[in-house]
Amino acid sequence: MLNYLKIRKSNINFILLILSVLALTACEDVFETNIENKYIRLLSPKDSMISTTNLVNFSWEVLEGADSYNFQIVSNTFTNPTSYLCDSNVTTNFISFILPAGSYQWRVKGKNFGYSSNFSIRSFTISLSTDITGSIPQLTFPVNGDTSKNTFFLFKWNSIPYAVDYRYELWQGKVGSGLKLCSVLLDTNKFQYSIPQEGYYEWQVRGQNNSSNTPYSIGNLLCDTTRPSQAIITSPMNNVAITDSIVTLQWTRTAIPGSIEYDSLFIYSDSLMIANVGAYKIMNKTYSKRLNNGNYWWIVKPYDRAGNNGNSSGLLKFVINYTKFIK
Repeated sequence: MLNYLKIRKSNINFILLILSVLALTACEDVFETNIENKYIRLLSPKDSMISTTNLVNFSWEVLEGADSYNFQIVSNTFTNPTSYLCDSNVTTNFISFILPAGSYQWRVKGKNFGYSSNFSIRSFTISLSTDITGSIPQLTFPVNGDTSKNTFFLFKWNSIPYAVDYRYELWQGKVGSGLKLCSVLLDTNKFQYSIPQEGYYEWQVRGQNNSSNTPYSIGNLLCDTTRPSQAIITSPMNNVAITDSIVTLQWTRTAIPGSIEYDSLFIYSDSLMIANVGAYKIMNKTYSKRLNNGNYWWIVKPYDRAGNNGNSSGLLKFVINYTKFIK
């Protein structure tokens, strides 16, 4: 009996030891590194730098213990700001901005769930000369990679200091290898154009003056005016009884080349489509759901990323009728 008690006491001590180790490990995962007294080493741009280009690349060293960084830019100074241009949380240690001529300050601090470091701060100035080869046009609309069913577009970009005019080009396909549809010289930073047909397009803009040009900035868009094809129900067919609590709904649809296509699946508990049981965005043309016993109606409506809507499948009914066995 005494030996049994010794063995049992030994086992209890071993279990307590294991629990203590697990608790310490868990605490290490919960507690964040205290970074309150730390500063981040800023890399670029250098303090008091004078830039002759409007594209500014900001970078700083990774701070150990930080999960993200709060990045801020103001025109003038933080003590007397003219305007806040950026106040963002980022997970990388670099970011780029296109800015007009002027004086700026920027600062960065590290953050984790429990703590924030001190801000590290620097100043810089953008002083653009009449030589605009270092300036970059910033395309603002349509956004790069835009997908739309519209064929009429207003193209816009930010003005470049000391640019007298702008060269705008629109290509069907890629710049340089596609078909050039338009090439115009403009004294404004916007241009309207109606695209002749759906497809992939690229557009580019550069600033110009009497002695220099900026590089071209290139954007792209996808015009898709074709509606998705109609969804065809394959299972369950109309008025089918399901003897299971889980129903799998399936349909087919011929894919149309162009923008990404989706299906909206709607399930109702009434034929007037008032009592909505669920609405789902589906890409693989099948969906399974657990339902209670009862009558249900469902319909599939195709659409695409450009905003085109296809013909719906039509409203079909199914019945859930299963018996729950109690052991």
